[in-house]
Amino acid sequence: MKLKLRIYPKLLIVFLLLSLLPMAMVGGISYYSARRFLQEHIRHKLEELARLSMQAVEQELAHAYREVSLWAKFEVMQELSEGDRRQKIHHLLQHFKDGSSRYHRILCLNRQGEIIASSPALFHEQELGQTPWFRRALSGQTYLGRIEPLEPGGGLGITIATPIHAGNGRGETIGVLAAVFNWEKIYPLLESIKITDSNLGQNIEAQIMLIDRDGLLIFASPPERRKGALLRENLFQTGLLPSAKLAGSSGNIIHSSEHKPPLLIGYARSGAHGDFPGLGWTALALHSTSKAMRPVMSLKMFLITSISLLILLVITSANLFAKQLTRPLEWLTRNVKRIANEQHRFCLRNGETLHIDSGDEISELARAFNNMCRALQVREQKLADSYSELEQANQALRGNTRILEYTLGEIKRVVELAIKEKDLGVRFRNPTLKNCWEIKDCDKEKCPAYHSENKRCWQIAGTFCGNPRQRELRQAAQDCKKCEVYQN
Repeated sequence: MKLKLRIYPKLLIVFLLLSLLPMAMVGGISYYSARRFLQEHIRHKLEELARLSMQAVEQELAHAYREVSLWAKFEVMQELSEGDRRQKIHHLLQHFKDGSSRYHRILCLNRQGEIIASSPALFHEQELGQTPWFRRALSGQTYLGRIEPLEPGGGLGITIATPIHAGNGRGETIGVLAAVFNWEKIYPLLESIKITDSNLGQNIEAQIMLIDRDGLLIFASPPERRKGALLRENLFQTGLLPSAKLAGSSGNIIHSSEHKPPLLIGYARSGAHGDFPGLGWTALALHSTSKAMRPVMSLKMFLITSISLLILLVITSANLFAKQLTRPLEWLTRNVKRIANEQHRFCLRNGETLHIDSGDEISELARAFNNMCRALQVREQKLADSYSELEQANQALRGNTRILEYTLGEIKRVVELAIKEKDLGVRFRNPTLKNCWEIKDCDKEKCPAYHSENKRCWQIAGTFCGNPRQRELRQAAQDCKKCEVYQN
């Protein structure tokens, strides 16, 4: 069904469309461009934060790795072959332990896996010969283990083990030096890493996580997030992180998991550096999209408010303009309908005219309508005058018709009476005839027409009209035609 609207709502709709569509398009493009730019920007910042976190962990562990390897080369370690009878190794380990808080304990073992020296002191009878790190170091390779829980209440640690070679130049392994790195010393380091966004003028508030190559969580911030989750929660298995998307040494992704809002994730993988074998771990910097998009949401609210105010302004302006534009059209429409319904006398009688000096087509239409009204007024006046003349002529015609009808009736009566009485002296009774002596104010009573029943004095011979006295009817008839009595 075709929708029919008047000019006023059409103008409002056109104004709204012409003003709001560009604003809505510009606002929408600005919003989505800003949203996309901010997402990309924050994702790159998160990637940078993940790289910094991974670099900090690698540097700390690489330093520990190289430090333990360097200790194994100290000359005092040759005392191991004599069972450290003079406790030089023990004092050296104690010195290392006191000088650095990054280690839980430091051990020195002989080839049989017996503890020769340790700091802090352990039961020397304890044998560790079957442990993976001991066998790997005894084979001549430095071992960097995985994060493992220590004795109950001891926290988490990473075992670093390196071989101790004999000083005779043959490269023979005489024992193993092992240090258990205190993993919890990494926590303050990672939590202190911040990255400032110069565009936003604030730090990127992100959640930092570390996972091993299997997806097992080994670090998380804030502290309440890692409570009870370390070495227990697997991010790959829980769906929080898709392993297939973590391609390359670093990158950033947007990941949506079930029943959770989308996350912006920056990641960086650990790699080998020189003699440091690498960890195979991945550092993650996670940021909620809702928090990341707060500036964009502020922009969105600003755009919504601006568009709402613009709508009010456009409606008000369009309302005023539309009324100004449609008022003369409504006036024209109303009066054209009156004219069509033969009610044009109303506008003409009250002298209504449309005064528009806008100089546009509506002004020309108003002038044409006023000219049409004036032309109708002139024609109406002419019609009224013609009607009055026709009415007068019609009245005269009706009067003459009545006289003729009466005359015909009298003629018929006279003829019938003359036939009946066989007398041609029968006269026609004309009620309009008047007495001649009354018309001429005559006092000649001896005149034969005076007080005669025949009011047609021109038919009577010997009347006293004229001078000299009229004697003959034929002569008198010529003069009677000029008489006012005869003419009336």
